[in-house]
Amino acid sequence: MNAEEDFILLDVRTFKEREGSKTILPTGEIHIPRGMLEIKAWNKIPKDQEIIVYCAKGSRGRMATKTLTDMGWDDVVNLSGGIKAYYELIDKDCGCDAQSIANTPKL
Repeated sequence: MNAEEDFILLDVRTFKEREGSKTILPTGEIHIPRGMLEIKAWNKIPKDQEIIVYCAKGSRGRMATKTLTDMGWDDVVNLSGGIKAYYELIDKDCGCDAQSIANTPKL
């Protein structure tokens, strides 16, 4: 992510879940599996930006959001329904494949 972004996406899915699956952005996300969050968050997640947490369906994202809040992060939200709900909504709203849009280079 570049310094101009207003938020950071945090993917808390396992390595196995992420392998060969969709992400929200092709690059720039932070990936820390939920089980490693307490160990790795301190060095990888800035506290001065909004953090949007997501997992596959939303439940681990909720747990990760609570964990980060308990650890002192102030601006943390969970992507309700996880990446599954995100892609279902995008695909439904635009009638296109959201992953294709995410992989389209910016001009």
